[in-house]
Amino acid sequence: LAILPSIALPLDASLTRPEYLRVILNTLKEYFDVVLVDTGNNISFFTLEAMRASDEVLLVCSKSKGAAATVQKLTKTLADMKNPVDPSKLNLVLNNPNGSDSVFTSQSFASVLKMNLVAEIPYDERVRMAHEDGHVFSIYNKKSDFAKACIKLAQSICPLWIVVPNRNDGGRAKNL
Repeated sequence: LAILPSIALPLDASLTRPEYLRVILNTLKEYFDVVLVDTGNNISFFTLEAMRASDEVLLVCSKSKGAAATVQKLTKTLADMKNPVDPSKLNLVLNNPNGSDSVFTSQSFASVLKMNLVAEIPYDERVRMAHEDGHVFSIYNKKSDFAKACIKLAQSICPLWIVVPNRNDGGRAKNL
């Protein structure tokens, strides 16, 4: 696992060009099987270049009417661009950070947006509480529905990475 941090200063971001990002992403693809790029929820040239260079794009949102409208506007914008982002790359991850009440089922939400539903991360109040305390909830609560959904999502992103406990080393996980 290697982490390449984003540009720290807005002035530095203004000096970069889309071709710089293309070079960085193409170089990373030569060295890593999986490259994850966490972009902002915007349509900056960084986000667009990352989407164009990606094999898959995961759009993370809640199951709200506002989120549905925003995702529909985003997909229309991406399709109408001079150099459009391939809509078949777009996949949906539903997150319920504020609770699970919604007029949509997960499948109906994905269907309305015409996207593949990759994962749904369930709401768990204990996640918010752990975050406030500075703890990683899923590590300490591996049997929770939240942790299971995160593991399922991770395995869908990188299916060759299977983590299993090794009985010979005290139950610590190992990478196969």
